[in-house]
Amino acid sequence: MDLKVINELDTIYRKVYQQEDMKNWFDELKSIIELFNNGYNLEYLERQLLNYRDTLKNNGKKDEINKLNGLINNIKRRKSDFLIERLKRKGYVLAGDTNFKNAINSQIYRILELTRLNKREEVVHLLMRIFVSYQKKIPDELIETMKQKTDNNLFKAYIYSFLCGFIGEEKESKEEKLNE
Repeated sequence: MDLKVINELDTIYRKVYQQEDMKNWFDELKSIIELFNNGYNLEYLERQLLNYRDTLKNNGKKDEINKLNGLINNIKRRKSDFLIERLKRKGYVLAGDTNFKNAINSQIYRILELTRLNKREEVVHLLMRIFVSYQKKIPDELIETMKQKTDNNLFKAYIYSFLCGFIGEEKESKEEKLNE
């Protein structure tokens, strides 16, 4: 881990115990999170923030805990497994529009093949064309996958999970049908 980041985390940790005005601490923490968002190990930062949250819980600082929870959730949103799950859910939601679902399904084999061949730009172009032609907003989660610098296998997982919603049914829907 980068020595600069470790030193900044240590500085923040000391401020938690010495400073009553947590706003400055919160602003400094946000700047450190930006360092991690630019490529540092997010799991390490998340563990440290969870430890700090526990410390704040012991001190009864509810406002600061809420701010810290927001930052922790922001980190979790950038994790691959969280993003895959969100993409799957977005696919299920968008598949609720029958016309849009039919448009995706008419191109799904092409999208799958382009994804398999690692042709990101063509996949992105095809998806964007479908979204624009049906005047649908491209989900933030899908935009996140397009702008991330991920390896090809992770990109494939993102696209496959998004398309999953157009192929199958959501688990909850299956359970509701069984209960009826």
